Amino acid sequence: MAGVDFDKDFPQPTSEPAVASPRRFGFRGESPVEIELLHPLISEGEEQSSVEIERLTIRRITAEEMIAVTEAIGNEADDATLIRHVTAAMAGVDIDVLRALSPDDAGRVAAAALPFMPAGLVVAIERASEASPPDAQA
Repeated sequence: MAGVDFDKDFPQPTSEPAVASPRRFGFRGESPVEIELLHPLISEGEEQSSVEIERLTIRRITAEEMIAVTEAIGNEADDATLIRHVTAAMAGVDIDVLRALSPDDAGRVAAAALPFMPAGLVVAIERASEASPPDAQA
């Protein structure tokens, strides 16, 4: 069997790349999960009017969105940072929104995101939970 000649010049595509489809895709058999916040957020900024965030909708992200997240945060990010950014992408919000959640709401969002989390990150979550010391018994 002949090997690949890596020094060979391969033909380049001659046609224009396809234009992205305006269609939105979903995953069969899956519905997003809506989390009503126990402690709604109010976002205020100098350039925008205030916005109240009462609920977040969690969904599975696409491969393209996963690539965008990893490129945005860089290769040096630890698992926890990647998980937080992926969760924000799953909710369709900026990471600052997740950081601003109350601890109760953050826990509920994390629990809702777990079934939609990419498998590699679920392994990282399990590895982190195994490494954590058990709660002390009173």
